[in-house]
Amino acid sequence: MGRHALPLIAVFILAGVSTAGDAPEEVSPLLAGEPVAGFTFDDAPASVEAMRRLRVEVGGKPPAEAAWPLSAWAKCEWVAPTPRAGEYVVSVHMICGDDRRGKFGYEAGGRSRETAEFREKGAWTAAMKAFRVLVPAGQAATRMWVAGDGAYLSRVDVAFGVCPSIGADGALKAAAESSYRTALKSGAVKGPSCVVLVPECEPEKKIATALAARLGLETRPEPEFKEPLPAFPAVDKVPPDTNLIVVTAARGGPLAQALRRAGWIVENHAVPGPGGHAVRTLARPFRGKANVIVVAASDEAGLARAADAFRPKQAGGELVWEEFLVERPGERWAKLRPDIRGDKDAFWQEQIALLDKPGGGLSGRFFAEQIAAWGDAYWRTGNDRFADLFRRSILKLFDEDLYVSGADTHMVLGGLIRGWDQVEESPSVTSEDRAKIANGLLKRCIETAQGYGRAFPGLPYRGAIGMRHNHQTALGTGLVQAWLYYSRMYGLGRAAAWKAYVDDIADFAALWGHAPEDSANYEVRTFLQAAETIRAQGISLKTWPGAAAWPEAALRFAAVRDPFMLPAAYGDCWHAAEWTAADFWELMRADAGWEPATFLTDRLIEGYRVAHPASGPARELFAYRHGSVSTGGLLPAPDAKKTSVALQPLLGLAAVPMTQGYYDYLSGKTGNAVFWASHAKPLAPPYERSADKVQYRSGWGTDAEYLLVDGIGWASHGNEDLGAIESYAAGGRLWIIDAGYTNTGVAHHSTLEVKRDGKPAWELLDGASGDFGSGPNMMEVVKADPKTPGKPGKFSVMLGTRNYAGATWTRTLSGGGGQPLVVEDTLVAEQAGVFEATFRLRFLGKIEGRDGAWRVEQKDAVLPVALTLKPGDRASAGPAPADGHALDGGGYPWYPFVTDGGKPVALEWSRRIALKPGEKTVFKATLGPAR
Repeated sequence: MGRHALPLIAVFILAGVSTAGDAPEEVSPLLAGEPVAGFTFDDAPASVEAMRRLRVEVGGKPPAEAAWPLSAWAKCEWVAPTPRAGEYVVSVHMICGDDRRGKFGYEAGGRSRETAEFREKGAWTAAMKAFRVLVPAGQAATRMWVAGDGAYLSRVDVAFGVCPSIGADGALKAAAESSYRTALKSGAVKGPSCVVLVPECEPEKKIATALAARLGLETRPEPEFKEPLPAFPAVDKVPPDTNLIVVTAARGGPLAQALRRAGWIVENHAVPGPGGHAVRTLARPFRGKANVIVVAASDEAGLARAADAFRPKQAGGELVWEEFLVERPGERWAKLRPDIRGDKDAFWQEQIALLDKPGGGLSGRFFAEQIAAWGDAYWRTGNDRFADLFRRSILKLFDEDLYVSGADTHMVLGGLIRGWDQVEESPSVTSEDRAKIANGLLKRCIETAQGYGRAFPGLPYRGAIGMRHNHQTALGTGLVQAWLYYSRMYGLGRAAAWKAYVDDIADFAALWGHAPEDSANYEVRTFLQAAETIRAQGISLKTWPGAAAWPEAALRFAAVRDPFMLPAAYGDCWHAAEWTAADFWELMRADAGWEPATFLTDRLIEGYRVAHPASGPARELFAYRHGSVSTGGLLPAPDAKKTSVALQPLLGLAAVPMTQGYYDYLSGKTGNAVFWASHAKPLAPPYERSADKVQYRSGWGTDAEYLLVDGIGWASHGNEDLGAIESYAAGGRLWIIDAGYTNTGVAHHSTLEVKRDGKPAWELLDGASGDFGSGPNMMEVVKADPKTPGKPGKFSVMLGTRNYAGATWTRTLSGGGGQPLVVEDTLVAEQAGVFEATFRLRFLGKIEGRDGAWRVEQKDAVLPVALTLKPGDRASAGPAPADGHALDGGGYPWYPFVTDGGKPVALEWSRRIALKPGEKTVFKATLGPAR
């Protein structure tokens, strides 16, 4: 199968009654019942095996040899297991369009039946079709097909039976039943109505046992977490409708840990804080009718108070608990916690008034983000007014059709569904509201072009490619929530198709330890989103094969942070939550015991307090929730010895490794077979001499010297920054900055721009999602001294590449040990021509000077810059071009050591020279020492 092939999806479902001989009738895909089989049309191992079992062929050839897309009404055929007679429904996920047509057909009783052709408006439009299929008795296997003329197909799922929750119109017949009311004892139930789970850890074991004795409830050992959510846990000798009580302090037993990973339990070491407590009802978190009552705290004293606060009442002969949340925060958390508002607060009236404005006074997907935030605020506070804001806002989203393609609302799908799952049982939500919202999310969000419709886009990141784009992973966070909610509350068979996409994200999104984007700041979000698809099911990252390379990625995310722990591409993609690396480090600590997490988060807190004092990480709330006692948090101080060993690879000079899979992708060895059949593959150094980034770090304090150079030149979103100095800091100041991963122009970066006879070194190549340019996209580490990292001091590193606008380019950087930073670029002509070269540095601060003598000034600091000019050279300084895809245009307006609004300035040094093969020209700049 060509690598530009899109995955193929069809879903088979037993539905209603049709007359034999009729063409398959089109129906709603939501009628899907019990899943039987399925496959995605790609080259992932699981897909290949599924296609083998179902005997998939395209035009009579095996999938690996198939031409794609389907042309001239070629057929993709498979043989589906149909062990029971009756009607099935085939749901087909395709890419169609005005000129991309499809048909569906099958054989039954010796006759072929086929639909009329179908298409969608536009050039490239998702089509989610479904058709009734009648299978006669005795036909244990049925040949089915999709024929196409320019159409792509994506995936096939086979299901039996009609989902009883769905009507013929594809809508939910009624809202599912759930409430906070939890019976602990009931004479109407044979066996226990509720059991207290007792973990092996203390103090939970002691307090849970005492709680059960006080209430007269049976106990069971808290089970190991074996089956992913929403499966009912394997509690000994109780059916899945038995209510459970979980007792947990900051960590708790295995089930408590799984529920915390999934977001059902929000209490941890900081919430509700020392001495505080919470009792929370989880309404139907598993398949079945069972509720879970969580008795939670941050420490032993608080947990004892939580158990005492749990006082169920007798009602109608039953012992029941009817509260959603009963809590008392610890003293410090009570002062710091957000979203605590009194009933008379004008905030409520202001927010309701905003709902009279289009989009709630917000634009694009930001209204959807606000809706999700209301659900989260209700979950954390129990304030019904937040639930009411969620209810009003999401109904407005549906009424005004605000979940639309142009706003990339799929990025917020997970938040919307999770928010609904959090507020559904609130007294502010009526039964009528519940039906409207559950159907609205299903039909207006999930089953649309901004939901499952974009599950199989025309991107190269699919199948066995071990990475996925951030929009793919963001959708995965939505579809995992859709799967969890609709499969457990409504038994929706259609959810199996969504789950297949979620499994792909969980398995492959960051399997190689790298995301497609070469972005120091933004890439980590892909990992967080992939982690959510795993952890939302209660699964630990430590046990997940798709996360095996993540500890190395966590280290790489530390390498790209300067002495203030600002990311090297601060604010790219308009992304202000630049501390998301700390979120990832925390996940790695919680699930995999990654030792440096707390140390790095502490350094981030301390760095932001100096460089960005108004930011979230600089505030007391962030330190309280994420930091150790050394920064005002609650976590133990990190083990100095273990942390030092773990971070030693980032001290001194370090060539930060590129993962093997990512290297193979960038060099054309893996993926994009159709694309590379018509394009020359890029030059690539041997893997052992490649580097994702080259970093020098003298220490971890804010006054350390730090240098980061990019070893990758063109990757996802196209970025001409090969060999660029992405960050340079010295003397307690940040001097060189780089802001964006979508700023394709080389003028945005601190590198050497070269043209030969007017032709630039790079040009974008169409196709493959813009991941490749016509020039080199990796630097070779030619020499490095010292050769291994671990000790700061003097260093020298030479990077190089060939065919750089017809020349060999080497960039040598040396410094450390209090010496100036020297940057020397050498161009040796491979082809004769007139070379125009511009050496560029992008500074933060005020720059003054002329010719070869310059100085960059910040508050109480100066960085001298000397250029070794030759006759005819030109040197000038001025505003750097604004970065159109970055926060504040790539500026640092909050940076306290400048007075010009933090706008970057560029020092440019240009030369025009005719060179014959073998002749060279050299640029040499000396920076510092800072004083």
